[in-house]
Amino acid sequence: MTGSGWLLHRAAAPHDVTPLFLELYASARRGQGRLRRLARRDAMVIVPGLFTERYPFYLRRAARRLRELGLEVRWASIDTDMPALRNAAGVRDAVRDLARAGRRAILVGHSKGPIDAAAALSLYPELVPSVRALVSLQAPYAGTPLAEDAHRSPFWRAAVGAVVGGLFRGSPRAFWELRYDERREFLDAHPLPPVRALSLVTTTARAGPILERTRRLIAERHGAPSDGFVPPIDAYIPGSRLVHLNGVDHGGLALPFCRSLFDPGCAVEALAATALVE
Repeated sequence: MTGSGWLLHRAAAPHDVTPLFLELYASARRGQGRLRRLARRDAMVIVPGLFTERYPFYLRRAARRLRELGLEVRWASIDTDMPALRNAAGVRDAVRDLARAGRRAILVGHSKGPIDAAAALSLYPELVPSVRALVSLQAPYAGTPLAEDAHRSPFWRAAVGAVVGGLFRGSPRAFWELRYDERREFLDAHPLPPVRALSLVTTTARAGPILERTRRLIAERHGAPSDGFVPPIDAYIPGSRLVHLNGVDHGGLALPFCRSLFDPGCAVEALAATALVE
């Protein structure tokens, strides 16, 4: 059975650029960020995470900040209750729409969003020239122990089926595909083509009220630090630029009631700039 850290042993290591991010973040806080110049005519396409269409204020601070810079911000039209293979089409359509206007997409995905975005690039490799960068915010790219543990429990399998398949009218696979074995099989069948990518991985010693329980669960059961949803060892795209921040839980950049030592808008601005800078 595949477990946490499996991807580390078979793929290219990321390149840590955290100092560059901190420099660009400080500039963004002073109102002197570089993202507007780096992005040029290209547009930001946000790919939301699992079940997030039900979260009030989700990524709104980051989106508002990007618009204040004069950037165009689009949201990929996906169903966050559905698996990556289904949602890849929504990402594809967003990229193609920009390409028809002679513009490129800067894909900014959070949590499961980068998995859906990467699926689109692997299924439709003709999109790659129309994508400036894939900015992955806290993705369980190799999987998460929360999905693994829940799948072993008859109670949680039934609960996920009832809530996601019944109440949400979605697919329970949207969650189960975050198991380690599922991610390994998916990436074996659908490798990500060469694309400029940045991975944000986060850890915290104390998460917000929603994620503190899962943070403790991952620490106690698996002996791993995390942001309350994914350990950093499982949160990076192979070969990508890497930014590792402490003091940020899994919702810290996306939701106002989660914990972050970094301003969400300025952080996302600086992360996108870190992905684009040469």
